[in-house]
This record gives sequence, structure tokens and C-alpha cells, in this order.
Amino acid sequence: MKRWIGVLAAGLGLFSVAAGAAVTRQVLSLPDVPLRPGVAVTLSATVFQSQPACLPSQTVLALHGLAHTAATYEPLARTVFATPLAARAVCRVVALDLPGHGLSGLPTGLRFGELTLDDYVAALDGALPRLRARGMHVRALVGHSMGGEVIVLAQQALANRGTSLRAAHGVAGVLLLAPALPRPMAWSLADSGAAAQVLGPFIGEDPVLGPVVRIPEPAWTALFFTNASGTVVPGTPANPHQRGYIAAESLFAGAQLTGTAPFVRPSVAAGLFAANRGTALGVVSFSDDVFLPPAEIAALHTHLTASTSGMGHVTVTDPAAVHDMYLSNPSLMVQRAIAAFAALL
Repeated sequence: MKRWIGVLAAGLGLFSVAAGAAVTRQVLSLPDVPLRPGVAVTLSATVFQSQPACLPSQTVLALHGLAHTAATYEPLARTVFATPLAARAVCRVVALDLPGHGLSGLPTGLRFGELTLDDYVAALDGALPRLRARGMHVRALVGHSMGGEVIVLAQQALANRGTSLRAAHGVAGVLLLAPALPRPMAWSLADSGAAAQVLGPFIGEDPVLGPVVRIPEPAWTALFFTNASGTVVPGTPANPHQRGYIAAESLFAGAQLTGTAPFVRPSVAAGLFAANRGTALGVVSFSDDVFLPPAEIAALHTHLTASTSGMGHVTVTDPAAVHDMYLSNPSLMVQRAIAAFAALL
């Protein structure tokens, strides 16, 4: 990883985004993925690929955040493919829709609104071998916000079974983009009760889905693309609902994520991504993220790596650096955070 950081830093002058690069898009169905005893789901994975002769190991799997979908990863996938240094290692991005989100089906044996983060972890754990069976050896994982925490929780669940993402699935790198914070990390938004207040107006009971969080388009845009000055940043996508970016969220998962009673935030052990675990960790925080302050994410990086060096954690400092910068300005994000992206290579 250190070698790649040096190479990437030296090559920043080569950074460019090639407009109109040919990218194919394919939707895969992964049926009957077990989530818990008696509960299964058919997952959908959207595969973005930049070249026909893509090696199995040149595959990255991306996991979206709360009330988001896999479709939000297309701009970032295209940016990675058009970044010369990154494109050498990554030519396939598999964006996974979590259960009940985007193109994925609803669970059988349980209402959608009763799914928890543990079920999302099981979905990720079940999807990886299915993809490998289809010739896609996922070398690295990317997770945004809730998706980032799900990846960390997956590593914890595997550690509890005496294994790891590297040993069980061959995952050599993880990149977390503004990850939600598990315990024992302090998270001011959740610990103050403000996170529960943010979700409160959007909670409802659906006759089919059960208890859900539905964020309407204007609120979704305002929440995820507003900077610290209260400005919705340039690049914020127009018509996000029409583009398939917005999803209903399970209330149980959202309450667990934010530690809203009766749920508590999940806990993770220190050193889950220490050097001896075999998976390099990159973490990106955003200066104008109103949900997850960079200092709190830096503490998570230290906790997970058992290192105080800070290597692999990058804060993007810019008025455009909002919570969903990976969607509103992926080019600037990659350019500013290229050292953290070394985890993917």
C-alpha cells in the first residue's frame, strides 16, 4: 500500500477524466441469499465495466448508504475508470443493492422494515461468493455512510467466526467514504439524539413493507448535499428519484445505525483492519459533511487500524465536500483523496 501511495502521489499530474469513455452496464440477479434462518432475498448487482478483457481480480464491490441505491455509484465508477492510475487496477465496479433497495427484492419470511444491519451484513457475506462463482473475484470493497459501517460490521462478524474478509473472501482492500460510526466511537450526531430527530419526520408504516423511513426528494437532496454554510452544492443531481437514487429504508436498520431506542449502535473491536488482518484500509472524510465530522472519522480509522499514523485517512477540504460528494463531485473527490484510494489497488 505504501508503494502505491507514493506512485499515486507522484502521478497526480496525470489525473484526468476522459469524457465519453465506453462503459457497459449489466444487471445481475443473485437469488435466495440467506439473511437469517427462514429469511432470504434476491439481490441485484449492477456491474459497470470499462473494458471487455477485465480480469476477475480487477473487481470492486460498492455498497450504498441509508435511503440510497446502487445506481448512485455510476458517476464514481466512471471517474475511477477514467483516472489513469486507478484504471490499471479497477475495470469493473459491482454496485450491490441492499435488500429492498433499488433493484433488489424484498425479503421472504420477514417484513422489509424489520431488517437490521446484521441482515445487511449477511447480504454482503452471501453476495461475495455468488459473484466469485460468476467469475468476479472482488478484490476490494467501497462503502459509503451506512454501507461503510456494514463493511466494518462484516469484518467484525467474520472475526467472531475466526476469519476475515481477506481469508474468507479474498478482499485485499477496503475504502470507506464518510462511514457511519459504530461503538465505541463517539458520534456527536447520534449521541446527542439529533440523528433520531432527523429521521423522525420521515418514519411511517407501510402496509406491505412495515415500518420504514421514506425521505422525499427535496429533503433527500437537502440532507445529503448541503454544506456547512447551508448551501446545496453544485453537482447535486437533479431528479434523483427518477434516476433511481432514492430508496425507502428499513426503520429497524436506521434506528440501529443511529442508536435510536430501543436499539443501540453496534460495537466493533479495535484493530479489525490492523496490518495482520491482510486487508488495507482507506478512509475518506469530508470537511463540510454535516453528519460525520472528520475528527470523529479519524478516531474510527485509528481504532480500526490500531495505528496512530493516520496513513490511509484523507479529509477532503472544500466547500463542495459534502456527505454525498462521491455522487455530486466524484472527480474532485478522487483527485483530493487519491492516497485513500490506494486501498483499492
